[in-house]
Amino acid sequence: MDDAEIGACVRRLITAWLDWHTGVDRRERAAELVDRVEGYRIVDGGQIDRDGTWEITDAETGELLARGTGLKSFDEAWQDSWAHVDSIGDRAHQDAEEPGGDFGLPPGLASAIRDWVVDQPDEARQVLSQM
Repeated sequence: MDDAEIGACVRRLITAWLDWHTGVDRRERAAELVDRVEGYRIVDGGQIDRDGTWEITDAETGELLARGTGLKSFDEAWQDSWAHVDSIGDRAHQDAEEPGGDFGLPPGLASAIRDWVVDQPDEARQVLSQM
């Protein structure tokens, strides 16, 4: 495989995973909007210290909604009207079909590039625009 072929394979892989990433973002925004329309408050937070201390905040405003220590106090504080941003993201990831294959690259290289694109999509977009 020559340099041009490798470059084409890398571009296809980056493009496919960036498209996947964009789809996940779109699904997250749509799911969050649906949850808000259905009356849920979107929250963030969780355990913040090794001793089991936790906090729940409004994901949009940062307002502290609840704080405590231990699972029991967390369960008691949790409101059925809350939707955690992580669960929204998890649903979006489950619904998005991942690109298959190694795009003609060795599996280890394809995996490393895929992980980089997923972890650093802005950087990947910048590199792709310069290829």
